[in-house]
Parts: sequence; C-alpha cells; structure tokens
Amino acid sequence: MKTKVKITVVKREYYQDLADRFLANPQKGKCTIFSEGQEFFVTRETYNRFPYENDFCIPAWDAIKGKVYAALQGGNFYWQGWMRNPKEQILCCDDGVRPVVFLLERMDETE
Repeated sequence: MKTKVKITVVKREYYQDLADRFLANPQKGKCTIFSEGQEFFVTRETYNRFPYENDFCIPAWDAIKGKVYAALQGGNFYWQGWMRNPKEQILCCDDGVRPVVFLLERMDETE
C-alpha cells in the first residue's frame, strides 16, 4: 500500500491586538505565503525535500512534519476518538499572530 498526505490550507488568521502588543515591527495582515484552499501532496519519496520544492514555509513545515511523517508510515494522526475521521487532523503553524490552519489527510492507495 502506498500512502500520501494531502495538506490543505483551511484558514489564515491575523490578530492585530497581539501584533500591536508583542511585535517590534507589526506586519499588517494575514500570512502571504499561503492562501485558503491551497493543496499540497507529500509522499515518502518527497518528504525530505517537500518544503523546498513547494515553497512551503519552513516554520509551518516544522510544526506539522512529525504528524505528516507518522501518517506516511500508515499511522493515524491522533488517538482514537479525537477526530471524526482518524485519517484527518487539523493543525496550525506556530505563528501566534498570523496562524495558518491546515487539514492533513492520510490517503492510502493500493499499488
């Protein structure tokens, strides 16, 4: 069985109050690297080079890559009963001012 993970950008947020309070040079607006609905696919073969070949934000990749790796090995994202579908997970990057929410989906294909 061949497994791949589909990453979909679900939502981008921006918190002006946090930007004003904590950032030295507050940047206005949501993340400009991603857009809602954008989709990416990761396989075992592309995992190590994925962020570089897809211009994927490296800090965002660092936040989700462990779950992507586990799914590529055939595992579920979370413990049983947490998500409606154990082959899906909602995650976000670690930018507290401009977070991006991702949907990860494990997709199993028969060879």
